[in-house]
Amino acid sequence: AYPGPDPDFQPRSSDSDVIRHARTKVGVGDHPFFLFVGKRSPRRHVPEILAAFRSHLRVSPEHRLVFVGPAGGTPLPDPDDRIIDGGHVDEAILHGLMATTLAVVYPSDWEGFGLPVVEAMASGTPCISTDVTGIPEVIADGDTWWVVRQGDALDLADALQRVLAQP
Repeated sequence: AYPGPDPDFQPRSSDSDVIRHARTKVGVGDHPFFLFVGKRSPRRHVPEILAAFRSHLRVSPEHRLVFVGPAGGTPLPDPDDRIIDGGHVDEAILHGLMATTLAVVYPSDWEGFGLPVVEAMASGTPCISTDVTGIPEVIADGDTWWVVRQGDALDLADALQRVLAQP
């Protein structure tokens, strides 16, 4: 039922063709990565995500941060090997990325529904987000949802580490 996840959002084996193709398409290779999905609007705290990830790299320099979604919005830093702008991706690529990311990072000031959060849950993927408007209503499992304070890069950096600490 709309709005809801496509049935292809599902847990997958790490050696599936869908995952290999998705990781190759965005250039993440075999590196572990966090994923942001959607428009990089100010309400989604992209500067705080970037600051939190830079802090996280001190502990886990092999990790990557992938942004996928429409062009525009808050600009990303110049391309480097750790922050990847995947741009708009088709559904098959998104399915593979969702199923293989360490967590979806989606700290938003407000959401009507929060479809990337639902797609993460359908993929068996943890999600880091704020506890605002539509998001708490769609979260099914508190064990895979980490709540961060709005606009708090330190809290977000801590959540990135907490995701790794829990299987």
